[in-house]
Amino acid sequence: MSEGLKDSGTVTALSVIGLVFGLIGMLGSFIPCIGSIAFYVGIPAAIISAIALGVAYSQKAKQTFAIVALTISLIGVVISGWQYFSIVTAGKNAQQQLEQMSKQRQ
Repeated sequence: MSEGLKDSGTVTALSVIGLVFGLIGMLGSFIPCIGSIAFYVGIPAAIISAIALGVAYSQKAKQTFAIVALTISLIGVVISGWQYFSIVTAGKNAQQQLEQMSKQRQ
């Protein structure tokens, strides 16, 4: 029978930081147009959460909190990345339409 996983202050601290900034990034990513900027909050949160998960594995500590923090951070990154991609695509489509309209007028 294996011994139980221990608590680690480092993992908990990094997970809390990753979770808080991940939540800020995820909530910010739901704001139309401005949400694409939440990418810059979500990426560091995901990195910190991944570091917490790595430390948890190396110390054989509880990984649950780090996994939750990483998941929340990555959800925010994906949503804000999707918004950024949508905005860039809409801008390119608008530019193409304006060029088409310009050519039709001439």
